[in-house]
Amino acid sequence: MPAAASSAAQRPPDPLHYRKKCNKEEHGPNLVELISDAVWEGVSGFVYGLVEIINIAVESNDKLLKS
Repeated sequence: MPAAASSAAQRPPDPLHYRKKCNKEEHGPNLVELISDAVWEGVSGFVYGLVEIINIAVESNDKLLKS
């Protein structure tokens, strides 16, 4: 019986145990979260710029048609 107890004591702890204990306040944001936030900001900025360009093109086209 002591052999079984010693093998259990030598086994490394579960890595999920550490993940559950970690707080974002202590360790900061996750790298995946940072990358996804940066990609989202880039995509949303690109779409916003594209919509602005289309709006300017439509307005100038309307001005040309009216004259």
